Amino acid sequence: MEPIIAIDLSTFVFEFVALVFFVKIPSVHVSREIKKDGLWKQCKSGMQYLFKSRGIFSLILFMAFVNFIAAIYNTNLGPMVLSRTDNNYNELGIVSSTESIAVLIGSLLVVKMPQTSKRIPLILNVMTFSFLFGDSLLGIGHNYYVWTIAVFVGSLLVPLLMANVDHIMRTKVPFEMQGRVFSARIFYNIC
Repeated sequence: MEPIIAIDLSTFVFEFVALVFFVKIPSVHVSREIKKDGLWKQCKSGMQYLFKSRGIFSLILFMAFVNFIAAIYNTNLGPMVLSRTDNNYNELGIVSSTESIAVLIGSLLVVKMPQTSKRIPLILNVMTFSFLFGDSLLGIGHNYYVWTIAVFVGSLLVPLLMANVDHIMRTKVPFEMQGRVFSARIFYNIC
């Protein structure tokens, strides 16, 4: 456990130093009207923007539903693997590590892939593939070899999905409303 804590703390220190010394946040001019608005008024204006922008609001609700399904998957993965492997923590570690490796590889692929103009169909296709192939294979598999393949395939394209959702949110929501809209997005994902 001590090496894990040491690695975790060292990555935190590395990230903290990188943020403090190497990331420059540009100053943004905020109008006096926005500065005077209180917290509740800002929340209200963010919600009003969402209700007027049906497409963005629908995307947020849809992704909240997807995150709910993913939370069920993530909650049940460990107990399922342990119950079917006679509490073999090594096999659970392999399955869980494979999921993380797949997300890392998927993130690198997103950087190298050309961008598409049809983001909504891409989001739906990636989600369908991930759920149908990854989750189905996970459900019908009876050993950790199959589960490892399932979580790898199911998780590999998740960064592509999330990158396209974020691109839509960042390009369609006006800059001055992004903080409010992104806060509402987090709120809906939590609920």
